[in-house]
Amino acid sequence: MNNITAFEHDWIYVGEGENELKYSEFKSLERFFKYSKTDMFTIGNKAVKFKQYVGVLKVGETYIKVLPKIGQSHKGDWERLLFEMIINNKQIPKRFQSSIFSLNNNIIDIYIWELVREVESIFRTEIRKGYNLRSKNSTSIKGKINFTKDVTVNHSDKSKKYIIYEEFNNNILENCIIYSAVVRAMSLTVNPHLIDALKEFELLFDLRDVKTINYKKILRYRPNFNRNNVKYKNAIELSRVIILGENPDGVGVDTSVVSFLFDMNKLYEDYVYNLLKKQLTQKGISVKREIREFWENKRIKPDIVIRNGKKTFVLDTKWKDVALKGVSDGDLKQMYIYNLYWNCSEAVLLYPSGDIHSKKVGGYREAAFMSERNIHSSFKCSTYEIPLFDSEGKVAPHLTLEPILKFIQLNN
Repeated sequence: MNNITAFEHDWIYVGEGENELKYSEFKSLERFFKYSKTDMFTIGNKAVKFKQYVGVLKVGETYIKVLPKIGQSHKGDWERLLFEMIINNKQIPKRFQSSIFSLNNNIIDIYIWELVREVESIFRTEIRKGYNLRSKNSTSIKGKINFTKDVTVNHSDKSKKYIIYEEFNNNILENCIIYSAVVRAMSLTVNPHLIDALKEFELLFDLRDVKTINYKKILRYRPNFNRNNVKYKNAIELSRVIILGENPDGVGVDTSVVSFLFDMNKLYEDYVYNLLKKQLTQKGISVKREIREFWENKRIKPDIVIRNGKKTFVLDTKWKDVALKGVSDGDLKQMYIYNLYWNCSEAVLLYPSGDIHSKKVGGYREAAFMSERNIHSSFKCSTYEIPLFDSEGKVAPHLTLEPILKFIQLNN
């Protein structure tokens, strides 16, 4: 097993070096890029350039870890940060985290752990059965005769008939998909806790005569969940991801590539939102995501809306290096619209920082017509660079929250 580590927006090249791709692996990624039409990375001349997507790509026996990074500093434990963001966003209870953390921060293990949890839930009651169409050559007749096949198979033996019949058993498509994911997952992890659980499920499915199926049948499967099979919904969705990765269309799919990549903008937004919601709801402060009508059928949606009594705060996260690029005009105009539509005097832009915390508060300039018409001249927009790590480079959610909590307390 080979491991390659890169950061978002990095290039990796074909070569024989420690952090380089084999030519066969590059060709697999090239096919994946071509047929899945992904925007998670781009292909160059014997090179791959990553974008703002982070996580893991498995290509054959090689794991490519794509880590987040802000600024040029490698001081922080970016791999641990990514892992904790995913754990946090998936709301995995702390009592289960130790077994997932135990081996090399493997992001794929998070999905496999979730699959294990869902399959355990399914097996708490007996798995579903259904009618399956079967065919065989037999001396006894049940169902109906397939005359076309019978003429070919039994032209010299009239004692048998080729029949088609229905059989009521566990080998329904939902069970087959989950069983196939269990088998696939065993090739994706080296975590002993997960492997033991997967082997147990393999035995349980095998004892019930459930068969694995190939990815083409999974691609054609269009689930129709109802009250009889709704308990399968999460397990089916996870199974599709484990088998197909981020290539749900599967046109020309290369099954040697499995993609578990996340948009870092969304990951950062969810991370901050979940941290704030957990902390503030305990104090009776509302933390929500809200949408409002804007123009025609277009809507606007800030990342986080906080209400404490009669005071409203609108927060928006931006995964970008503000120290390098500065606050963009587009970000400020966006926040002004939020000020206006949510009638809040305080809007906040939250930028990540590898090792510092800085704050800047700015008021919008007042145009002449605004004072004449008494239009919302008191709106403010603060920008915060919130730290992701402590002074030793360890992930520090409490430090990430600290400046935001102080801001809410001071302005309430």
